[in-house]
Amino acid sequence: MAASLEPFLRVIDDLLAYAGAIGWHVIGLGFSIPGTLDATGRRLRVIPILPSLNDLLLCDLLEAQFNLPVRLCVDVDAALLGEYSFGAGQGYPRLLYLTLNAVVGASFAHLGKVEQSSQAGLGHVAHLPIATSGPRCSCGRRGCINSLISLEAIQRLAQRCYQRAEENGSVSSLTRHGALNAHILAEEAMQGDPVALRIYEEIGRWLGAAVARYIGIYSPDALILGGSVLAANEVLFASIQSTLTMHVATITDRPVKIALARLSTDAALIGASVELFQLHREPSQKARASLVSPQQ
Repeated sequence: MAASLEPFLRVIDDLLAYAGAIGWHVIGLGFSIPGTLDATGRRLRVIPILPSLNDLLLCDLLEAQFNLPVRLCVDVDAALLGEYSFGAGQGYPRLLYLTLNAVVGASFAHLGKVEQSSQAGLGHVAHLPIATSGPRCSCGRRGCINSLISLEAIQRLAQRCYQRAEENGSVSSLTRHGALNAHILAEEAMQGDPVALRIYEEIGRWLGAAVARYIGIYSPDALILGGSVLAANEVLFASIQSTLTMHVATITDRPVKIALARLSTDAALIGASVELFQLHREPSQKARASLVSPQQ
């Protein structure tokens, strides 16, 4: 455990030293976690990339080490809070956030309060069923959103599209790039590559089905889409957005705003600190209120 944490502790030490050197007042430490937390939000439950930290009381450890309040957030929840407070989600009481990266994550908040990840299809890895068949997901079921449009799922889709293109005598420029990533996919789609366009068509289809399910469950005022797969190109996002809008219109007559995340990769960093700033403001607000109280 100590070896796993040591690099992170050194980075925190360096950041605090830098803040002190330029005269910043540090009010606390906020962390975005790629995994799950317990109900208190203070203990790590499962951290897939660092299993040695599973079940660690990280808040207690860090607060003792740095003598500062600490807040932990699941990464997708932190991104939602960032967008709600400072990004594309401002002004929407019921906000749903979907992110497409290596995995598909989902989060929902009402008036800035995040629903617990035990709710249907929410969490660092989204397991909302949107098909009756498909690849088997890590949860054991088939047809989960994460098994259909995560980065791994897109890699599998690309291989199938390559094979079809070869059978039809078509040539795809994607094959010359080797490993596929979101930016390469977007660039080739903009150039009219048939395989890249087919992949985006499939992403739009499954994403549309997922959005319809999520909106049916949570009735959000706005849906924010983030992650490298969708943020790679706004023109391609616009085409996916039209597909999503069509799906939404079939299940609700309420207006639902669909937008691309505005804060990009900074959303989770910002969102992980939102609660700390709220806590920091509350004492001063109470103090101001006492000065004008009629009982004084």
